[in-house]
Amino acid sequence: MLERDLRSVVHELEATPAIRLGAIGAGFDVARYYDCSRSVEYGEPVTQAFTELLDEMIGCA
Repeated sequence: MLERDLRSVVHELEATPAIRLGAIGAGFDVARYYDCSRSVEYGEPVTQAFTELLDEMIGCA
């Protein structure tokens, strides 16, 4: 039920032109939920993942 709700909310937000939604999963691949996403392993710095995600989100139209 929680996963279904998450997918529904993410889909609704991603369909809104004024909103850019992205996610970084720590030790978990969130690509199945978000169109723009990155994953990092626990203990890995998120700086590079964040920069890559931001670049991708700017390019997502």
